[in-house]
Amino acid sequence: MAILLVTALPMPLPADELRLIPGLALKEELSDNIFLAAASPRTDFITTLSPSLDVSGASERRNLNLSAGINWVKYASNASLDSVDYFARSGFDFQLDPRLSLSLGAGYVRDSRPDRIDLNGLTLKSGSDRQNYHLSGNYALTEKSSSTVSYAYSHESFDNAGALTTTVHTVSAGQDYDLDRYLRQAKLVGNFSYARNLTDTSLVDNYTISLGLTKKIDELWNFSLNGGGRYTRSEFDSGNTTIRDDDQGWIGKLAINYSGEKTNGSLTFNHDITTASGRSGTTERTGVSTNLNERFTRELSGFFGLGYSWNRSGRNQFSAQAIDEKHLTVSCGLRYDFSEYVFLEGNYHYNNIYYGHLSSQASQNVFMLRLAIRRDVMGL
Repeated sequence: MAILLVTALPMPLPADELRLIPGLALKEELSDNIFLAAASPRTDFITTLSPSLDVSGASERRNLNLSAGINWVKYASNASLDSVDYFARSGFDFQLDPRLSLSLGAGYVRDSRPDRIDLNGLTLKSGSDRQNYHLSGNYALTEKSSSTVSYAYSHESFDNAGALTTTVHTVSAGQDYDLDRYLRQAKLVGNFSYARNLTDTSLVDNYTISLGLTKKIDELWNFSLNGGGRYTRSEFDSGNTTIRDDDQGWIGKLAINYSGEKTNGSLTFNHDITTASGRSGTTERTGVSTNLNERFTRELSGFFGLGYSWNRSGRNQFSAQAIDEKHLTVSCGLRYDFSEYVFLEGNYHYNNIYYGHLSSQASQNVFMLRLAIRRDVMGL
């Protein structure tokens, strides 16, 4: 794997700093609802063995990261769900000159678990193959102002015939200005973005514009606040006719972060139009989440997370089918570092999904124990 990754590079690895990190993780899970079913949930033990390899190189002007791995998934009582999944991702950053920098990346993930919930809080209930690519550039106009332009592409196809292949194109342009002259350690940020979401039966174009402020309050606290508006145009195929809908609304995001010597925490709220993978369109999402991490000793640390999201769309508004899903998630756990290279982690995860249009809900409790080993062989 190392030879393939290195020889596949489009340019020589930066020689100033080279890291080659093989890894191996063994995860044991007990889940009381392996299908996220609203009725007759099924319990099973799940074993996942994950060998991986990370390659990274850095110089004064270049940074390169590559990683790949395999997940062997074994169910104790449901052998038909056994699978061999895999992932690969890469990233490259290059400083062309003191003002201009470029960043690009790519990724591919094969995930066949049926109890998946995407980052937006929507259930997938299907294995899928997902590929994504991005390219961005940043240019410093002055000492106080810089511009960023980016393009991202993602494509996801599903094992379940009822889930639609989803393609997303996203273009964004942003401008920030240092307000230190008027407000210490603060920046004013403006952004425009356009996203096109495509399936075989739908097309949704979403335009957003926002203005925000980021501020470092002191050495421990910082926050960011963004708000603006959107215009969303949707088209859905319905037999021999095409249904169109135009919609306007607001978008917003608030993030508060605390970073101490042993304690780290965050609180986030957002409201926007997001991709509904596998569905015929998009969804309006409102979400709030909080996370807390604490290092008790040099070896022992713990975490706690709580999140709630509400995805909704009227029929033929943002999606051809109505969406009304509320997702509550709670997680907590402990991690013990035996050394710099070996750690043991145990955690508990709870999911509750309420389907408003069906007046039903599904809940899931997952207990997990994972042992992982990672070592930079270049340092031996």
